[in-house]
Order: sequence, then structure tokens, then C-alpha cells
Amino acid sequence: MSDRPYDVVLYGASGFVGQQTVQYFAQHTRPDEVRWAIAGRNRQKLETVKQQMDVNVDVIVADSHDQTAIDALVSQARVVLNTAGPFALYGNEIVNACVRLGTHYVDITAHVPQVPKNFSTILKSLQDKGLANYCLIHELVLKRKKGLLLH
Repeated sequence: MSDRPYDVVLYGASGFVGQQTVQYFAQHTRPDEVRWAIAGRNRQKLETVKQQMDVNVDVIVADSHDQTAIDALVSQARVVLNTAGPFALYGNEIVNACVRLGTHYVDITAHVPQVPKNFSTILKSLQDKGLANYCLIHELVLKRKKGLLLH
């Protein structure tokens, strides 16, 4: 997978959490260490985020329901970090592509009741192939409930 052009592709970069993630990457990564790109459905919004955050990264346009575009996006990344929810509507094609193409997958879903049953099966497929998959918000919610996070 090291021959892929990007270590991380951040899908959903123009949304609220996506913009925060772009800002985090901009502040905490160096171009010689992490090759990353931003992605989403709308080039104009992505270019605006790129300009506002003052980052020099590539922009990839792919609608989550366009399997050809999603496959092209996923095939370029070692990891797809998905912030575009709700995941029941926008996540399946991306996760399926990650399984097929051997790409690690991370998302921020907290919409457990909305996640379709087959999403869990797909995530299990990632695990079975030795690919990382993680739903970050679940961990944060659990820690907060247990009083492990500061406000």
C-alpha cells in the first residue's frame, strides 16, 4: 500500500467536523511525513476549506453514491478518514470500497441506531482482512460517560 499517493484522504472535509480535522492535520502534520488530501462531493466547498485553512493539499471530488469515483478515491489512500455522515446514508459505498481495495477505514460515527446491520458486517470484513477500522466517536462517548474526558 505504500505506493499509493496519499497516506490519508479526509472525506467530508467541508463539513463541520471535517473542517476541524483539516485544521488539526494542518497544525500537526508535516508534508514530508504525511501525504494527505481532502475529499468530498463539492469541489467549490473543498477549495474554500483549502483556502480558509491555508493548506497546500490535493482536492479529490467524489460523491459517496458514485462507486466509480469512490473506488478511485479509496485506491489512492492507505487510510480513508470519513467525516461525512450520517453514515447510514453516506458510508456503505466507502467502506465497501475499502474492503475490496485493501484500504484502512476510520470514521466518526455516533449514530449507532442509524447504522444499518450490513455496516457492521462490512466493518467485520475489514477486520478479517487485517485492515484498521475504527469509529472514533464511540470511544469518546464511552470515555465521557465514564468520566474519563475533561470538558
